[in-house]
Amino acid sequence: MKTRSPLANPFYVALLLAAAVFCITCCAYAFWLGGVFDRGGWQAHPLVGFLRHRGERLLLIELVVVAVLTGASLATDDWWRTRGLSAPTTASTPPSKRTSQDSVPQTTRPSLESDAASLLAGSNHPRKEP
Repeated sequence: MKTRSPLANPFYVALLLAAAVFCITCCAYAFWLGGVFDRGGWQAHPLVGFLRHRGERLLLIELVVVAVLTGASLATDDWWRTRGLSAPTTASTPPSKRTSQDSVPQTTRPSLESDAASLLAGSNHPRKEP
């Protein structure tokens, strides 16, 4: 079965953007805490005032957004990857065009019984004896 690209899930794109904003905010906050803005004469800059008053709250909000988007992307990953890519079912085929093979599942793998029988017989044994 074909699968879609990982970017088929829109939550991945939103997560990528939110994580980038979070990283930029973290860097700015770390520079402010480290005193980089003090040495460069940037204390009067509006960003420094914003980080001083609302920096912690902004980081927490962005962290929650990243966490929610991570959960949403993981929870909906299978649905977005397989949406619209499954094979047509016999229910969508008109009864006049159905064949006897439509009702019989096609398998290419041997049955469980034949696997067990081959293991008991010693062929294709997964472990090698020393």
